[in-house]
Amino acid sequence: MLDRFLAQIALTFGRQRHGRVVRFAGAGRLLRRPSKDQQLHVLNQTITVMGVFNTIFTLPQILALYGNRDASSLSLLSWSYYLAFSIVLLVYGVLSNQKPLIITYGSGVLAYAIIVFGVILYS
Repeated sequence: MLDRFLAQIALTFGRQRHGRVVRFAGAGRLLRRPSKDQQLHVLNQTITVMGVFNTIFTLPQILALYGNRDASSLSLLSWSYYLAFSIVLLVYGVLSNQKPLIITYGSGVLAYAIIVFGVILYS
């Protein structure tokens, strides 16, 4: 399954050769270049997964902040900017009805708001 996903990504973002049919090394079969809708679908899935991972990788910072009750190593300005940036893109995602952006930046707003609150609380 991972082979097929990587093949689709290679076809989606790679150069087109020999018309619309491309042989992907190791796949053992010919794969057709995906349509624009399929390309967007793969990109949307990738953005959604990366957005979830972005929030997951922010969790250790949250745990360290509230566990140690020390915000001396964190910048309120930086985390406030991340929060403001995520809010703007969340609003854009909602207004344009783009689910990957809503998931990515919605979870980011939540995580960054928790950090900003902790920095204010423990500074």
